[in-house]
Amino acid sequence: MAIDLTEENREQLARALKPFKKLGGPIRWIPPANFHLTLKFIGETPRDRVETVARALSAIRKKNPDPLVLDFDGFGFFGRDDMIRIFWIRVADHPLLAALYQEVEDRLAGIGIPREERPFFPHLTVGRNKTRFNTKKYREQIAHSEGRSILRQPVSSFCLMLSDLQPGGAKYTTIREYDLE
Repeated sequence: MAIDLTEENREQLARALKPFKKLGGPIRWIPPANFHLTLKFIGETPRDRVETVARALSAIRKKNPDPLVLDFDGFGFFGRDDMIRIFWIRVADHPLLAALYQEVEDRLAGIGIPREERPFFPHLTVGRNKTRFNTKKYREQIAHSEGRSILRQPVSSFCLMLSDLQPGGAKYTTIREYDLE
């Protein structure tokens, strides 16, 4: 389950990453066409089970008349100081996003898909790495960018996505889109 981005916002996020890409290093940058905010990753799922998942998600509706707007507001990484595993763009906490995430968790738990054990941390994965390297320049650039809004995107839907792992990276296909309005 994911929130997809507009093409314009994908391009804007790609531009925001340019200072990091110029730093070099072993990070494999994700193509902007693959940028999306993951709400729930369920992994390998048999085809007959996908329709059960799709039906469970179809009951989700936004319960609040206020708009859900994603605010991409910073950069960071998972890993240690000498090992960036995942480079990400942070999405600011928003009560409606947290409510949507919780509803997705509840609906899927109802059909036997285990809940995520880690707390929800909304972020957009934009790079991956498996190699140790000196991350000092990355940490300095993150600090330099702190406190700046990168972009905002209203959200009117979320989608069930299929991730097909290929030699050149994952290919994402929307199976079903769910309107929140």
